[in-house]
Amino acid sequence: MTPRPVPLQVQPDNIPLILQQEHRWVVWHYIWKEPAEGKEGKWTKPLFIATDPETYAKSTDPTTWRSFNDALGALEDGKCDGIGFVLGDGWVGFDADGTDAIEHIQALNTYAETSPSGLGVHAIARGFKPGPRSRIGPLELYDSGRYFTVTGRHIAGTPLTVEVRTSEIAILYAKMFPPEEEVVKANGHGSSNKLTDESILSRAKASKNGQKFSALWSGDLSGHDNDHSKADAALCSILAYWTNRDAEKMDRLFRQSKLMRPKWDEKRGVQRYSEKTIALAIVNTAVGFDPDGRVEFILASDVQTVKLEWLWHARLALGAITLFEGGPEKGKSTILVDLAARVTTGESFPGEMETRQPGNVVMLIAEDDIQTTVVPRLIAAGADLGRVSFLGATKDEKGDVVPFQMSDDCERLRIECARFNATFIVVDPLVSYLGSRKGRVLNTNNDLEVRKALGPLKELAERLRASVAAIRHYRKGAGTDAMEAGGGSVGFAALVRVIVAALPDPDDPSKYLLAVAKNNLVAKNKRPALSYEIIPSKADPSIGSIAWGEKMEMSAGEILQAQAVANRQAEKETEPHGKTGEALAFLETFLADEGWHPTVDIMKTAKELHGLSEFAVRRAKEKTTIQVEKQGRQWFWRLHVSGVTTSL
Repeated sequence: MTPRPVPLQVQPDNIPLILQQEHRWVVWHYIWKEPAEGKEGKWTKPLFIATDPETYAKSTDPTTWRSFNDALGALEDGKCDGIGFVLGDGWVGFDADGTDAIEHIQALNTYAETSPSGLGVHAIARGFKPGPRSRIGPLELYDSGRYFTVTGRHIAGTPLTVEVRTSEIAILYAKMFPPEEEVVKANGHGSSNKLTDESILSRAKASKNGQKFSALWSGDLSGHDNDHSKADAALCSILAYWTNRDAEKMDRLFRQSKLMRPKWDEKRGVQRYSEKTIALAIVNTAVGFDPDGRVEFILASDVQTVKLEWLWHARLALGAITLFEGGPEKGKSTILVDLAARVTTGESFPGEMETRQPGNVVMLIAEDDIQTTVVPRLIAAGADLGRVSFLGATKDEKGDVVPFQMSDDCERLRIECARFNATFIVVDPLVSYLGSRKGRVLNTNNDLEVRKALGPLKELAERLRASVAAIRHYRKGAGTDAMEAGGGSVGFAALVRVIVAALPDPDDPSKYLLAVAKNNLVAKNKRPALSYEIIPSKADPSIGSIAWGEKMEMSAGEILQAQAVANRQAEKETEPHGKTGEALAFLETFLADEGWHPTVDIMKTAKELHGLSEFAVRRAKEKTTIQVEKQGRQWFWRLHVSGVTTSL
């Protein structure tokens, strides 16, 4: 076993204040990892909770992160070997060893420091990676799921501050992970689609964007705010596609255009202006034109795995979309306001006991008025209004106010959500935001159109690791199939991870049930329905709020079927008879001592010994004066004998 390393002493005064202010700090210890077969053992640096340095922390679990002072205090008390900062939510980290390290961090031009070993360098910036890959040889680039050790050993020649460097990150990413046979350099040898320059120009001018290309080619800046740099970037983006992202050919063609000027060859840091502009165009062009066609692969070893985590277990997954469905007047919007309030305060979600760190919420509201309805509901629910932001005006590239549409504006939404550090995003209702200014109105019954429209929102959730809750209304005559009850194509249900439904309680017209219609990520018995009522809020009786009740082991489909049965039998049941009568008799006997009995015991006994369903027992309950009370984490029933219906 090699000797235990001695880390460099931390210099806290050099650590940027913006990092110190973030609640993203952990501590680490040197831990010896025994050698696997054919490999050598090594000292590792796993992360631990700053206020509990013997308990492992997680780079994907904010509840295990602490303040900078907590981490520094643990270090000063000798409880750890070092401190660390968790990346993600727009915080990007670059780790490098070797002779190229200094060149790379100078190109990033943000805060950089020496690693604890003294052999490597770390740089931290604000921004996002443009792709999924994270590591090649001694170079590593992460924007989520990792933490960086922090020493404060600032590297001279780099800023003392953390800078926004999205463009520089994109260029670095392109250098680290160039497409096969492509080099992101103006003087390099990129791939070729074997088309001549003349053929490329002919195809570009004859394409759907031919008018735009021709204008740029002739030096017209009017379509880009008369900004020469914007026009350069736009022309390079078009050339990136038609040259199949061939950097050398892009440079050669650009020099033939009327946009060519001396600035093209000017040095900007370690790169020329032309190299930087071409690199960004290549990175932002996912697929280039290839007359022979091509299929691309991503190696599994290049994929950075992320553990599935829940904002609200079995209902709101981080990094995914949940559809909230149901008919009118079921309180769907009020439910999402209630959940949003819980996110902002860290209050536990219904049916759970765990609290969380408060988070930020972004709301896209198309139907309810924000001033008269949504904000009063948030106030009634006890939300921290400073953590809630609404989508305001959306402007196009000309500065004109336009309707927000996912297909056109989702990337801009992602950037703003990242700046706001949003963990919960509400879209109410979903279909109001799925059109396109560039095409006809979305056909919600067309599966292909729906999948394309939802794709940007799905990618937004994944990249932000945020939970998106979107409302979709039930169609008329929805029937009893919960997966097909929502309006529009089956593509809605196929593309999302979870669907929950707000449904009427078949036993009590004044109550409702929030049930899971789809969730293949957890076992069926781990996703119960939750009872709820819409009641006047204490803050303002004119504003509705949600009062949550008991859990029920029922799916949305089972509730819809029970509702259909209850509707058919409602007119027939004038007196208690059949299973309802049997259930009444059972309750009278089981609860005769007038003591409190756990609901789970009542239902289990009714089913196993008497063959009575939960709905039969609950129907019988409504014909009595049974009291319901929550004690600890369980619900209990108690019967007053004097109040039992005499028709037993």
